[in-house]
Amino acid sequence: MKRIFALFCLVAVGASIGCDGESSSADKDAQFKEDVHTIADFIRANEERSDEMASQARVETTGKAIEALDQAVLIYQIKVGRLPMSLRDLTKGINDDDEGLLKSNDVIDAWGNPFEYKVDGKKYTIRSAGPDGQMNTEDDITN
Repeated sequence: MKRIFALFCLVAVGASIGCDGESSSADKDAQFKEDVHTIADFIRANEERSDEMASQARVETTGKAIEALDQAVLIYQIKVGRLPMSLRDLTKGINDDDEGLLKSNDVIDAWGNPFEYKVDGKKYTIRSAGPDGQMNTEDDITN
């Protein structure tokens, strides 16, 4: 971003002092506006690309978090002999002298929403609402 700003400054200074020495004021103004629009378009394109990369990173981070939650559920099941009733059970010690398997922020996805945990007999599901923040939509992430 610093390089883009520096380029913008160079274009602005060049247009304001008339580097070519022969252009009319109107030509310089037109060229300056064109250069500013080109730079603005470039910045917008890079911001969109950056947003896409950040979104993909959140999806991947949330997938890894679900894998870690899955492992913690299995460890809990081995230690206690049953599935946890909620993901919060994984943040508490099994005994008074134990620490939890997870920290309280480990049960939150990359968008700041709590994971959903449902137990159905001996099976369970861990779900993130995904980028849209709404459960049971196309972009949900599950184990």
